[in-house]
Amino acid sequence: MHAQPNIGRWSNLEGFPVTTPQSQRFFDLIQEHRVKKVLVSHVHAYDEQFIRKNRNGTFTLGRGTDFVLSGGAGAPLDFEPPLILNNYNFTEFFVSRYNILGPLLWKDFGRPRRNCL
Repeated sequence: MHAQPNIGRWSNLEGFPVTTPQSQRFFDLIQEHRVKKVLVSHVHAYDEQFIRKNRNGTFTLGRGTDFVLSGGAGAPLDFEPPLILNNYNFTEFFVSRYNILGPLLWKDFGRPRRNCL
């Protein structure tokens, strides 16, 4: 996805609103199909939130689907605002029919590559 949901720690990062009928349907589909991870990358930072939509339309943070926010693919990686650090990174996942492993974050410091966490 291009932009993250505007919720929790991401509520000040120009994400998509979570209260529109379209976004409510999006979260319903995420849960209906038991999606394990959602990748978002508009903000060049790394963060994760677990988000669950409740039956009454409210949201619970800390449980549910893992939303992974990462610029990834060579975008600058920042951990804290004001998001100006220029350490370039790659975010790597291993996807099989039954599982998703990762994310593995790498900063490109030459060879050999080193885990940035």
